[in-house]
Amino acid sequence: MGEFRILLVIAIAILVVYVCYRIAEKKGFIPWFWLFTGGLGIILLLILPSANSQGLSEEVMKKRTGIANVIGICITVILVGGIFFLKSTSDK
Repeated sequence: MGEFRILLVIAIAILVVYVCYRIAEKKGFIPWFWLFTGGLGIILLLILPSANSQGLSEEVMKKRTGIANVIGICITVILVGGIFFLKSTSDK
């Protein structure tokens, strides 16, 4: 039963990573910045306005892309850093 749970968690993690990547790509953001943001990233990506909307000026598109990419990087750094921090403190 334990092996099944591990496989299920891995499958869900891969699905979440894929969904984050695809939403970010569709909205005109850099998908690699959003890969490890998890469920929080999916929620934020759905809330953030698209940088690919028709009728937007170049300036607005760049601003939306820049803000979204910084958010993605920050969430990734916080989550991945938090995981490593928790792992390092649990080893002691």
